[in-house]
Amino acid sequence: MVGFYYTPGDPSIFDTVQFYDQSFDPAGVGIASESWSFGDGRTATGCCPTHRYGADGTYTLTLTVTMTDGRSASTSRDVLVRTHDVAVARIAVPETARVGQTAPITVGLANGRYPETVQVQLLKSLPEGGWRQVGVLARDVPVRLGGFTTDFEFDYTFPAEDAELGEVSFRALATILGARDAVRRDNSFVSLATQVRP
Repeated sequence: MVGFYYTPGDPSIFDTVQFYDQSFDPAGVGIASESWSFGDGRTATGCCPTHRYGADGTYTLTLTVTMTDGRSASTSRDVLVRTHDVAVARIAVPETARVGQTAPITVGLANGRYPETVQVQLLKSLPEGGWRQVGVLARDVPVRLGGFTTDFEFDYTFPAEDAELGEVSFRALATILGARDAVRRDNSFVSLATQVRP
């Protein structure tokens, strides 16, 4: 009986996919060799090859197993390669503010691959260090090319604690809902500091 699995189960062009042969010989003679065809013109042999796909698409992967007595069997399965990736491209903040003032904080999200639903968390720096969430928004983000972004608009009122150090910075964290982001290092962005006066 021929079978296999692979990980990650939702590969992107940035992933090196690990394949595992799960085949067994019901006759008990034993397996002599495994031959893999990845559906993009590339092949491999052995029980557990790795492979990276060069483009998104649907690839028919075929595993052929040959037994020590010469019998062979094959199975095929489609591998869906989809590269989901959004990036926080910018955060627009006021240069200066006063305690009690409400100002817009705009997070620009870049997306050049697939329409996505994205959640953006807005955090602010704390006088004692670290970050605290001050807002969260989720919305549909279309594909926009040419450097254009989809904006997430937050309203923020500057409290007295922001004036303790005289400035506050903001951090945006973006999460794709319903899919795995293939490049997570560009999902976070820290703004320039806003000078805050009492």
